[in-house]
Amino acid sequence: MRTDIALRLVPLAALALIATGCAYVGQSSFEDKQSSLDQDNDGALLGGNNKDCDDKNDNKTPGAAEIPSDGWDNDCLAGDVVDVDGDGYAGISREVYLELTPDAVWPTDVDPDQVDCMDDPAQHERAADIHPGATDSPYDGIDANCLGDNDFDVDGDGYLPDTFQLGTEPAVDTRIAFDAYVLEWGLDLPNPSYGDCDDFDELVHPGVPVEDDEWYDGIDQNCDGNNDFDQDGDEFMPGEEQYAIAFDDFVGAFHNGVSPFPVQWGDCLDAPDEDDQGRDFAVPAEVYPGNVADEVPYDGVDSDCGQDNDFDQDGDGFMPDSASLPGNLNGATFDGYASAWGYVFADPVYGDCDDTDPDVWPGALEILGDGVDRDCSGEAQDSENITPFGFDGMTWDNPRPPKLAATNSHYILATAAEQIDFGAVQSDVGVAVVFAQDSGADAARLGAPVLWQGNTNPQPLGAAVDVVADGDTFWASTSYTHYTNPGSYLMVRRVQWDVQAAAYLMIALDYAFTGVTYDSLDVDLVLDSAGDPWAVSCGLDTLQSLKGTGAFPAPADDLSALSGGLCFWESEPDPVADLGLLTLCAPDVNCESYDYDPVSESLALSASQPSSGGQYTAVDYRDGWLNAITPGGGATLIGPTDSHLVLQDATVLSIDADWRDTTGDLVEDTLYIAAVIDRGAGNEVVMVYGDPDVALTEIALPYEDVTRPGLIPEAAAILTDNNRLFLAVSGSNPSTPTEDAVGWIFLGWD
Repeated sequence: MRTDIALRLVPLAALALIATGCAYVGQSSFEDKQSSLDQDNDGALLGGNNKDCDDKNDNKTPGAAEIPSDGWDNDCLAGDVVDVDGDGYAGISREVYLELTPDAVWPTDVDPDQVDCMDDPAQHERAADIHPGATDSPYDGIDANCLGDNDFDVDGDGYLPDTFQLGTEPAVDTRIAFDAYVLEWGLDLPNPSYGDCDDFDELVHPGVPVEDDEWYDGIDQNCDGNNDFDQDGDEFMPGEEQYAIAFDDFVGAFHNGVSPFPVQWGDCLDAPDEDDQGRDFAVPAEVYPGNVADEVPYDGVDSDCGQDNDFDQDGDGFMPDSASLPGNLNGATFDGYASAWGYVFADPVYGDCDDTDPDVWPGALEILGDGVDRDCSGEAQDSENITPFGFDGMTWDNPRPPKLAATNSHYILATAAEQIDFGAVQSDVGVAVVFAQDSGADAARLGAPVLWQGNTNPQPLGAAVDVVADGDTFWASTSYTHYTNPGSYLMVRRVQWDVQAAAYLMIALDYAFTGVTYDSLDVDLVLDSAGDPWAVSCGLDTLQSLKGTGAFPAPADDLSALSGGLCFWESEPDPVADLGLLTLCAPDVNCESYDYDPVSESLALSASQPSSGGQYTAVDYRDGWLNAITPGGGATLIGPTDSHLVLQDATVLSIDADWRDTTGDLVEDTLYIAAVIDRGAGNEVVMVYGDPDVALTEIALPYEDVTRPGLIPEAAAILTDNNRLFLAVSGSNPSTPTEDAVGWIFLGWD
């Protein structure tokens, strides 16, 4: 046993007596003496209200400052303090602490296994929030969980972001913050790498190989700053519908919601064609919307992403016959191009002879005298040689002179014949051949209404037909002889376009019956200003007239004592006075004019005789003008105030004329004439055009059908509007009468 411990067991009074032999000291005196002792000289007495809790140890003194984690109860109050900030974790390990002093006792409310890396609030104001297991907020420079790891490498991939931002505070340079963090916390961390663009994903950092950065996933895997949706770097991205949302997320994650890239969609090739789909020769960076500079036709590359046909350079719907053209260095084909790029085109049409001009293609409208082979017929198109006539493949027997009109949507060619082969032969038939105005020169015919047909009981037709149009309605007129009732009929049919049926339907029939049988040699049909049709028919000794009113039968009259054979309206009938002025001519002799009153159903010699003394072989009224053929040669166009002589050096067999307002001033300034003439070498078709007050140009039109050689032109008709010129000619075949023909031409305007 230790001596000092044994001595403590002996009362101090007894020791005093034994040692000194002094007199006895009382208990009270002894206790007073004992309380006044300060054996460790720490200024705290052994007794009293503030007595020393251990007078042998000057580390333990009432009122002294408590020194945390020194193993002593310095202030003699509640033991030593090992958890200064009171967060339940000591700033010293339990093992080390218990070896400090014999008095060291580990508090029961302090974690015995983990050491607090910041236990002193004097060193850090947030010391109580810093301890093992605490939530560590990145980038605040505080090792809150005491792990000693890098506060600026959240995902632990060894890469730090270049800057960071806490809340609304300004961005901070991570390099400066990292150095301060290491110094403050005394950490031994490896030198970091910077440039991490997503510090919360260990798979995203600058160390990722370029080939491992997958495109279009919205992740900048290697932090190179490139647009993840623009692989070829041409500043255009593919598939807005597919990638727009992912792109916005990408910009939000890697560029703070503000795109540093142009937001341009529509790239049709953004990556090398590694699947060998037929685009492996295309350079992705040279393929993007608007790249017209690199758009080379026939190379099989849609450089401007226009989704157009690379083999139809001018976009007219026709392609050259050969793909071996300048620019096709890749051996590309139309089928391969369409398949490789996923484009759907109409069935290819070849034969374009100039794929740089959208107005040149097989069947295009030729333009008078421009020297361009617009329809790719292979013939030089100059003033002497324009498009050959087109023929419909039907066969005719004795076709009547054709007449032309235009509705709002179609061109109408009306005629009749003793026989027409529509695939099945029909006799004594009048027809309207219909062409869509928005189609090409060889316009597809729509349902061609039979205007009159007497196949079962042949009823001979007269020698002429006529047609007029207004809006989407046209009227056609002809004459025929009834097969049982003695007499001849003058007929007007109204035909109207039906949108739902997509065809012309016959709406009404008006006719006049005289009870007299005669051969009709001429028919003339006009509309008055109210839109009602007026018709006239005549033979050598008969004149019939008819106002189509919708009534059945319509009024009729005849003058059997007349001698004529040529009749026409002198002017547009007056719908207010309900009176029409018409003229009957004896060919090559004289003409007389008559007033036709449809109300009283009468014809009376008119006081007005505008054509008296005139000698004509044919006359037709049209838009205020009379197109008249004069005996002995030439023709005369007679207008309201002036007239023009044309083709005076030829025998004119047939003539039709139309004025066109080419300047838009509503003044008729350009005249177009179609005629069949004979200058001594046989019948030929000519066109005459120009301003008759200045000069007229004449060109010959070759009237040939390879399937019916030897055709002889007989009658011509012409029509012009703002879209095109329409010309038709009927012809006979002397070698095979049932192989007669009707042909036509469509021409465009400059």
